[in-house]
Amino acid sequence: MKKTLLVSLLSLAFSSSQATEICGPQTDSFAFVIDASGSMMQTFEDAKGKANIEDDSPINDLKIAEAAKTFVEKVGEVIGEDKMVSSLYAVAPFAELISLSEKTGLNYKDLVDEKFNADMEVFGRPTWVGERANQYFHQAVSGKNTVIFITDGQFTKELNDPVKALQAYREANPNMRLYIVSAAYSEEGKKQIEVLNGQTFIPVTQLETLVTDEKAFKDFVSVAIYNKCDERIELKGINFAFDKYNLDQKSLNILARALKVVQARPATDKMVVEGWTDWTGSDAYNLRLSQRRAQAVKNYLVEHGIAADRITTSGEGKSFKYNNHTPEGRYANRRAEIIFVKENTK
Repeated sequence: MKKTLLVSLLSLAFSSSQATEICGPQTDSFAFVIDASGSMMQTFEDAKGKANIEDDSPINDLKIAEAAKTFVEKVGEVIGEDKMVSSLYAVAPFAELISLSEKTGLNYKDLVDEKFNADMEVFGRPTWVGERANQYFHQAVSGKNTVIFITDGQFTKELNDPVKALQAYREANPNMRLYIVSAAYSEEGKKQIEVLNGQTFIPVTQLETLVTDEKAFKDFVSVAIYNKCDERIELKGINFAFDKYNLDQKSLNILARALKVVQARPATDKMVVEGWTDWTGSDAYNLRLSQRRAQAVKNYLVEHGIAADRITTSGEGKSFKYNNHTPEGRYANRRAEIIFVKENTK
């Protein structure tokens, strides 16, 4: 059943490693896997109509698969002339559309446009794992890799057991990190995808949101694949010993990388440093702790030559940006963000 495939995908997120980069690539390689089954070839309006959902979204006339293709191409634009190891696959049936190799973001975008067909038949095309997919899921990818799976749910089991195939992929790639982008509107599809919600690095993200909300798109890409650091830098793992104010060595290493980014910015740029915590503990305690994290970042920057009057701090308390149900998600929620504000010269 389709649910069994989702359960197996769920397990892949457990063994992912923590991102260590401040700017640029956030992973050694990335792969998009797009569900190209018949239901993905219908329009958003058709999918919503079957689920008795009525709205006036600007993308209702767009096919879901076309939106997925647009989203993936836009990721290539963000990477631009920089090079990353990347690939693209489709399921229903499985096909390697872009082989795993180093290429520029713009080259990847062009290949996605050329290789992915978003205009196939709607009927008689369920999602299943064939022999080619089974072989792929037994292959190892070097380094830390990110997989972004775009689907509306509704898998079926045929030929090869998708659970075993994906378990093999997890075993071959212990540093894999999984992101789920949902195009599900039916209750059945939502339930299937919701199985993943407790185990993915970040909560399941809606495809419609990513293609209609520019901020949501930037936030997703900066975490999963590539962070341009044009507006903010995110410092995951700014930690203290329990109920202490001093930064540990890992935090100091993170701040040293962030300092280089800040030093490269114009001296007229001001900053807001936000501190965040995971959901462990009371709201009051975490509000205080988040303020201490923000202040610690400011203190570090000032001690290393950044003017104090350029920096304000804000303790934001508990974060739910990442998944608090997983150790990796809680780690990422314990963070600070430096938001750059350009001085108004008018």
